Amino acid sequence: MTAARRWETRFVVVGFAAILIAIRLLSPERSPSYIGTRALLDLMFAIGLTLLILLVALGVGLRLQRLLRIDILPPAEAHLFSIPLGLGVIAVGVFLLGLGGALQPTAILTWMLISAAWSHSEWTRFASRLPKWIQAGFRSWKSLELMKKLILSAMAIILAFALAQALSPPTDPDGLIDHLAVPKLFLEIGRLQPMPDFIFANYPLTLESLFAIGMAFGSDTVAKLLHLSFGVLLVLATFMLGYRYLAAGAGWFAAAILVGMPIYPVWAGLAYVDMGWALYAFCTVYALAIWADENDEKSNQLLVLAGVMTGFALGTKYLALGGAAAAGLWILWHSRKGGWRAILVSGAVFGGAALLVGAPWYLRNLFAFGNPVFPYFGPASGNLVANYDGFGIVDYLLLPISLYTKRELFVGVYGSIEFPSIFFLLAIMYPLTARSVARDALAGMTLLRYLIWAVASHWRFRYLLPAMPGLALLAAHVTANFLNRHSNRRWPRIAVGGLIGGMLAVTVVYSALFFAAVRPWRVILGIESKAEFLRREVSDYAAKEFIQANLPPDAKVLMPWNARSYYCDRRCAPDWLRLRWVELVTPRASPQEVAGELRALKVTHLLISAEDVDYSVINDPSGASLAALEFLVEEFQPECTREIYRDQWTNLLELEC
Repeated sequence: MTAARRWETRFVVVGFAAILIAIRLLSPERSPSYIGTRALLDLMFAIGLTLLILLVALGVGLRLQRLLRIDILPPAEAHLFSIPLGLGVIAVGVFLLGLGGALQPTAILTWMLISAAWSHSEWTRFASRLPKWIQAGFRSWKSLELMKKLILSAMAIILAFALAQALSPPTDPDGLIDHLAVPKLFLEIGRLQPMPDFIFANYPLTLESLFAIGMAFGSDTVAKLLHLSFGVLLVLATFMLGYRYLAAGAGWFAAAILVGMPIYPVWAGLAYVDMGWALYAFCTVYALAIWADENDEKSNQLLVLAGVMTGFALGTKYLALGGAAAAGLWILWHSRKGGWRAILVSGAVFGGAALLVGAPWYLRNLFAFGNPVFPYFGPASGNLVANYDGFGIVDYLLLPISLYTKRELFVGVYGSIEFPSIFFLLAIMYPLTARSVARDALAGMTLLRYLIWAVASHWRFRYLLPAMPGLALLAAHVTANFLNRHSNRRWPRIAVGGLIGGMLAVTVVYSALFFAAVRPWRVILGIESKAEFLRREVSDYAAKEFIQANLPPDAKVLMPWNARSYYCDRRCAPDWLRLRWVELVTPRASPQEVAGELRALKVTHLLISAEDVDYSVINDPSGASLAALEFLVEEFQPECTREIYRDQWTNLLELEC
């Protein structure tokens, strides 16, 4: 690459960044009520900023690999690891800005410019070569067999639908409760600070720190696009590990199995953090599989890389502690043949890197609350930890089957499509196939991750996501071995092709139906305002509009059983654990006593959301929420409130006692 070519590439990238800055300065993010073509500028800004963040992250990740002397990876894998690695470094920088009280757009922009300047040689090299790689990709397409072309085509359609979902305003509950609400709050106050009442603000916030970059410049769409990017990278990592170590064709099958779950693209297009957590966790597995296979001193570089990836996973979600334990146990087991010295060195290298990268979030809570994993193992932890009463050893043994037959135990908000791929069951047959050190590493760590999910998670199917790439790869390996043994027969290929094609077709159909029902293109193109879209998709949005338009600034609206605070200002007081009203009326109290407690808390109104109330009552087997609701409706509401707003889903009550 010539010097002229490098400068030309830098000029193009810098010019693109300057255009984005001009768009934001001349055209701030449109108001919720706006309808018109300015929506296209918001669209361009969100996509452009996301691409720039990813490009800078790639450069930072490649530069960091050079500094850590991780040169054992081939170029494709080095680039794959560099993006999550760079994104983690950028997130840490935003975190430090927050700790220093400098969480402002100017400081965030400065940090991004410093990161871009520091890594300019790496992202310049990548951007210069990108057109040739794209051309090579088109040439490779022509030589692909029909099944692979169909898989790629289906994935492209699914990605297009997921992209449309990601470009629409956020509506997902977890995003509105914490993943967007937390960076919004910290940006308003300009710093990160302990918030014992808002427990989610004290969790590890690596991805939320990335979300804050877009939100600092008015775009929460960037958060959804970044999460979708993590989802795409997870599929790509699954394919590449399968291509490197498993039977021929297994990489293609594994990627198809992953995307063939209808819930996967839905999750990817939300303002969640799970795709980031899963990618960091799987990159750990990927690096350790290569480390086990190489088995030389140089491969110890990969222990550092695996530790760094685990550290970023720990900085994303507390549940990553289980994955870190699984990886550590497997490293100790694999190193046992080298004796105690090998065990100690391997454990120290991996653990040290993970601890160094992940520790800042835990030290923050340790200094603030005396508890590194606040609020767990504290007074509120009983409301946050899953309840396994009455679940015996037989139930645990049957858990893989229960994931299919008792889905109601594991589903979340999108319950109708939250189910695992039927192909996952084939992973059990891995021991019957051709094995290797790397494959055994994949199988061992996937099994450990599943076991930790079974005994130490909230039993949400979504929390199994970090193990899903491994399950897909093992199932794909079994499938590919079966096809290779029967390569002279047509019916096995037809059967497997039909099953995989059928899975992808189901995901395409569901994505299309979801697209048709939500109609995101209208708000994306400015045909419909954000407010109109959100009134359709967020049940309490209209009520929050009323609150902000009609109640005085000093009003305080308690939202019993409702934690979705993102689309309301500080007049709304969310019920973070969905237990505030239950605590107020337990033990049994009179309406006047409860009104007195509310007045002491400066509460002036109650916002009752039927959707949130129903969810809490259904998911509270103790019956406490139902009893509290009955008290509210039958005693407190008639005696102490006056209804000032009502719609299909919500009613707003003014206190009068």
